[in-house]
Amino acid sequence: MQLNDAVPERRNLIVFCMATIIFFIGGGDACGGVKLPFGGIILTNFTGLIFLYWAILIYLVLRYWSVFKSMAYDPESDDHLRRNKNCKTAIQEAIIRSANVSSLRIPQTWYSQGNHTELSFVEAIKKIGLSLDEAKDKITLVRSSEKTIEQDSYPLVLQVKKVRNGMIQSKEIKVRSLRYGPVFLICLLIRIFSDKYLFDWVFPWLILGVTLLTMVGGLLAFDYSLCPPAALPPGNS
Repeated sequence: MQLNDAVPERRNLIVFCMATIIFFIGGGDACGGVKLPFGGIILTNFTGLIFLYWAILIYLVLRYWSVFKSMAYDPESDDHLRRNKNCKTAIQEAIIRSANVSSLRIPQTWYSQGNHTELSFVEAIKKIGLSLDEAKDKITLVRSSEKTIEQDSYPLVLQVKKVRNGMIQSKEIKVRSLRYGPVFLICLLIRIFSDKYLFDWVFPWLILGVTLLTMVGGLLAFDYSLCPPAALPPGNS
């Protein structure tokens, strides 16, 4: 991403994170005095500088979040979800387009069309007259047509349609659940490089994650200190 990014909050977060990554990977030393580029002022309170660093990072994250959460997925789309919603819709789109449905575990709770009676998968496919193998081949991952009151959104569900006998659909698929989360995360990472919205608005969060991992690795590499071990005097071991 270019440094002259039209969104300053995104640019500032990425530049700060990249500078941190370069510092740790390059073996930066935070123990020497920090000389400011004006007035010959030298800073030596390293603990205070570390706290200042974290304060700046948190500030940049909050600033970017305030912009990120309000950006529409596709402002010019005729679909009101793509036009008005933001990152949640983009993530759902990525999962719907990239997920291998055959690899997903079939939920236990299903519903027949227009009926809220809970059914098992076997009971549900009998309602539309399909065998187990036929139903598994017809499963698709879609956004539900019914909005949840709690989340004010349209959740993801698994769905099986038969032209004349109607449709059945599963209970809501939790994107962040342990059951589906790992698979969906892989889908998102694959899709992020081919979807402009995801790359522009979600990729900075990945950079932030890499920054935090680099910091942890750097602290471990330097014996839990930002300072390399001091050299021993000649003749000492």
